[in-house]
Amino acid sequence: PVKSSLAINPDMDIDTDIKHFFNGENVSEYDGDFLRGFVVKNAVNFTQWMENKEEQIRSFYLTGLLKSIRLIPCTEISSAEALAAKYMEKDPLDERVYEAMMRKYDAAGLYHKGLELYKKLYKTLNDEIGVDPNHAIQDLYYSMLNHWSANEQPADPEENAIKGYRQ
Repeated sequence: PVKSSLAINPDMDIDTDIKHFFNGENVSEYDGDFLRGFVVKNAVNFTQWMENKEEQIRSFYLTGLLKSIRLIPCTEISSAEALAAKYMEKDPLDERVYEAMMRKYDAAGLYHKGLELYKKLYKTLNDEIGVDPNHAIQDLYYSMLNHWSANEQPADPEENAIKGYRQ
């Protein structure tokens, strides 16, 4: 078989969405795999390059989402929740996004939402890989549980211990 090559003139100024993406523009426009559905038969090197590029793009996207979540003020919880949902859809096992949202809920006094999110993380990690959330997230969970239930706690420290409240 005759092999051929394809090259792009390096003197051309090419404007692409991926260039804008890596410049931090339109990060929220990410909608899936790089060159989705594009296949070159018998091109192992190209396929490996394409897969590596997709992982690089995905990582950049998730990092951007996490930074954005952390920067959103507590008064705009719904915006943070929307970004967190996108993140969790792409990587449901990454504890960092759960912790960021739990901290946001804690700061906003939305303890019940943080506790629900912890339960979701706990179930996901246990079902998928058989582990519990990391210790920092567990501590945050118990702290939120204590804050949320502070008005309902009995005055007796022994009864608090029985109910699972940490002092």
